[in-house]
Amino acid sequence: MTRILWIIAVWATLAGAAAWAHEDGHASWIAARVITAQVDGLAVQVMLEVEALEHAATLEGVVAPEMAKIVADLNRPLPANAITTQTVALEFAGPVPPLFTLMLVFADGQLGPVLVIPDFVANERT
Repeated sequence: MTRILWIIAVWATLAGAAAWAHEDGHASWIAARVITAQVDGLAVQVMLEVEALEHAATLEGVVAPEMAKIVADLNRPLPANAITTQTVALEFAGPVPPLFTLMLVFADGQLGPVLVIPDFVANERT
């Protein structure tokens, strides 16, 4: 029963794992979701789909967990009403955690969390 509740909780988190950040004091929002999170040893390549709703925004960067180093630079404009793909590369000092949160940082200082669950399938040892 506990396992079923855990699965439901993870599914609910993933279903609602859109990041929303306010831009310029208007009713514009940013929506973001993880498309893939591929693991290669101690590195993770995270591909994000980011959409600026109503007004343009600028994604200035990403804050990663303390044990990760960001090796991809972000400072990309997000056109209004457009979906863009952003890639973030992370290098961990130890094993890649089974899930973690990236914090998207926008030009106006707003933050938007995105839950990342890395894909370990390709790296399972037999």
